[in-house]
Amino acid sequence: MKYNCPVCNGELRESVGTCLHPHDPKYGITLDCPSLTCPAQEVVGHGDNVRHAFEIVTQKFNRRK
Repeated sequence: MKYNCPVCNGELRESVGTCLHPHDPKYGITLDCPSLTCPAQEVVGHGDNVRHAFEIVTQKFNRRK
């Protein structure tokens, strides 16, 4: 499943671990927006799995329709 940025609607990038522990599955999953045109500077969420990380992103950047 693909997850989109709640700010710019670009596809979020998935990575294992955190910035301090990259590629280490013990530290869960990080989702971030790699788009240079995204108006938000830091769309990022971290969780035990992709779904949880996306929940964090959407909590930080509440979708407004």
